[in-house]
Amino acid sequence: MDMVSHSPVRQLGPVLLAAAALLLGGCAPVYSTTGTLLADYAEDNVVPHVQSTRDTDMATCGTGTGMNQFLASFGRVMHTPDYVMFYTDLLAGYCAAFRAADENLRYLRASNAGDVNEAADARIAEKRWHAIAAERRYSAFRHLTSAYGPLDGDCPDLDAEADQMTYLIGLVVGLQAMQSDARSGLQVGIPRDIAPRAADASRCLDNERWWGAPGAVRATVWTLVPGSRPDDRDIWATYRRSVRLADDAGMRLALALYVNGADNAGNTPELKNAVRHTARIGGDRAPERYVLVDRLATMEVRHFSDQLWTRESGKRTPVGALGRFPGETPAQPDTEGLL
Repeated sequence: MDMVSHSPVRQLGPVLLAAAALLLGGCAPVYSTTGTLLADYAEDNVVPHVQSTRDTDMATCGTGTGMNQFLASFGRVMHTPDYVMFYTDLLAGYCAAFRAADENLRYLRASNAGDVNEAADARIAEKRWHAIAAERRYSAFRHLTSAYGPLDGDCPDLDAEADQMTYLIGLVVGLQAMQSDARSGLQVGIPRDIAPRAADASRCLDNERWWGAPGAVRATVWTLVPGSRPDDRDIWATYRRSVRLADDAGMRLALALYVNGADNAGNTPELKNAVRHTARIGGDRAPERYVLVDRLATMEVRHFSDQLWTRESGKRTPVGALGRFPGETPAQPDTEGLL
């Protein structure tokens, strides 16, 4: 296939030009039709194209922020295209979160150097970006519930694989919104009941089919909400079962949840173990249609590795060193409970 001539971006160009001509020409009656056309095109072609891209920066800070307001504007003349807006808000949220991560590393470097003003400035910038990420992620979560219904204990119609995938990462982004808000200093005020509702809703998805991620959602909620863990469940054993399924599939979404849960619990040994497992899975074994999900998850894990490296050595994880930490020989991840 000629990937250049048939790419969704090239195909979208004439559509956007035609839409612009109609809009600038003052053809008000066609606004709704144009919006429906573009929303349908984005759902059928742009979303799958972006999900298979390996360029995380283009997807998050390019597509996520670039298409967001244009598509959202059609909510003024038609029903808001929730499915597409879920993805643009999701990606834009990652863009802000990655900027917050860079400011966090700047803060750590300044703290190591004893530069009080630089450290304070970096902390302020980090919290601002976390607030933006929280707002975007909460917006994505609201689009999810608008499209599939509230998380009220009933499972929506998830017969299609694309709907299952969207629902899964929607539950993840709900937890991410809470965590971004917490890291911002609670500037946004994301409802805290998202976490237990997401844990219940994760049971609508098959844990083995979806790489252990639904189970990892539940384990992460147990680290976020005191007293939410059932007496017969162990957080770290649950994560280890998820790691086994993630390794089998080559999909590291559960590992991003694992590393966040370890960070929530202040458990550095488990955090390092999650990083090591992420590195051990390695490579690009993810199904082509879900490459972006795997890469975004890996980038999130890498940030926690960067934090540990920066605290101890003043620099982020060296190229090729994911899974190792300063001052130690290469270590194998703890595989107890995986077999």
